[in-house]
Amino acid sequence: MEHDITKMNKPVMKDFIYQNFMDKKICEDIIQYFKDHPHMVTEGECGGGVVKEIKDSQDIIIDRRLEEYPFNKYKQALQECLNEYLSIYPEISRLIDEFSLMENILLQYYKPNAGYRLLHCERSMPSCSHRVLVFMTYLNTVKDAGTSFPFQNQITECDIGRTVLWPGEWTHAHKGIIHPTKEKWLITGWLGFNDN
Repeated sequence: MEHDITKMNKPVMKDFIYQNFMDKKICEDIIQYFKDHPHMVTEGECGGGVVKEIKDSQDIIIDRRLEEYPFNKYKQALQECLNEYLSIYPEISRLIDEFSLMENILLQYYKPNAGYRLLHCERSMPSCSHRVLVFMTYLNTVKDAGTSFPFQNQITECDIGRTVLWPGEWTHAHKGIIHPTKEKWLITGWLGFNDN
């Protein structure tokens, strides 16, 4: 089933965790981009280094300013999600200085039995203290391979096009649910305080 964010009635929102869907075709084309650019693939890092016992992934770093397809369409759909999040919680715009996509985007591939195993948050050290919201879109569907938010007693399911936004604070610590036999693809990044 193809999901289109413009056809959804209401997004799912629980405990400041927003979920909605974007077009399946964008997701498929992002995966194809990864497959077509093996020279750009690096080992996934956490906290500034490669530690496979914590995070075992293959990543491509996408320049946040890149306006080529499919990333231009992805950013447009992401902006629609953000606009909806801000319409649900307009206080964010009043309480927080202007924020936007200030870091590069991560395109991630997890082999079977690989993932981000450690419970973590996105503002865990001074170098990432500017992060306001996290975004993530699952690029394929894998049953029982989503993301666990234990403090919210919530799991976001790994369904193609499912886009999730949440606060970067310790209150929203999370970790990947590892699937033993299936691969998982996602794209993720952060919306942070503007430099000026």
